[in-house]
Amino acid sequence: MFCSKNTPQNLMVPYIVDQAARVGLPSRFLNVVKEHYCFKLGNRDYAQYNFSYISLTQGVYDDLRNVSLARSGVGTFYHESTHAFMDIKRSVDPRYKEIFKKGIAYYKDAPLINGAKANDPEYLFGEAVASYVGVRVHGWATALDSLNFVFTKLTSSDFVYQKSSVIEHLEGIKKSYNDTMAMRKYGYQYVDGFLGFGSKQADTSRPLPDWLAKFLDREILEGRIPNNFMDVPVFRDIEASIRLAANELQ
Repeated sequence: MFCSKNTPQNLMVPYIVDQAARVGLPSRFLNVVKEHYCFKLGNRDYAQYNFSYISLTQGVYDDLRNVSLARSGVGTFYHESTHAFMDIKRSVDPRYKEIFKKGIAYYKDAPLINGAKANDPEYLFGEAVASYVGVRVHGWATALDSLNFVFTKLTSSDFVYQKSSVIEHLEGIKKSYNDTMAMRKYGYQYVDGFLGFGSKQADTSRPLPDWLAKFLDREILEGRIPNNFMDVPVFRDIEASIRLAANELQ
């Protein structure tokens, strides 16, 4: 047995998934992953397909104690869970088999930033998919955390900023979110080295295709993480509350 379902880390996962659902993050695919994979503590973050477990570092588990906070571990959890989910679905769902086929063909010979071309398009495709999901989730959580922070400070008795500063900060949150969602260059493979030793990570400059982004937005992200800040209902509500409170300032 390579991973026990009774480890503290694995017992923590239902709590993490419940938190994610409550704050508005996608969670359906996480429920599938926790049924097929177990989670363990490790010295690096990765999904092990052959033995159906996900290894995460202690820092990631610490971050996951509150998924509504903008900590990098939330994105890592979604990244590795996406790897596992794609592995699960690939063997049972013809739609995912087709996505793998198209994705591997798309990333064949993709340019890498070191000037070389990809020679492992399947690995590159997998990292592009997982990174897309993880980055967007982290960007969403960052925006929510920032909005809640501004609103909490704004309504506290010791808040001393001017209205213009509040509005400027609010616009910065919106821009950061929209910029993150506009990102399309994801994925990497390892190059150089021998038998895994001395290898380096080389990102691809080939953008993630629209057909793949739309598939992931629908199938994994549940349409909950749109490209535009104003398309997120909870963000609009908090922004309206912030602007209303800011009107009382000088």
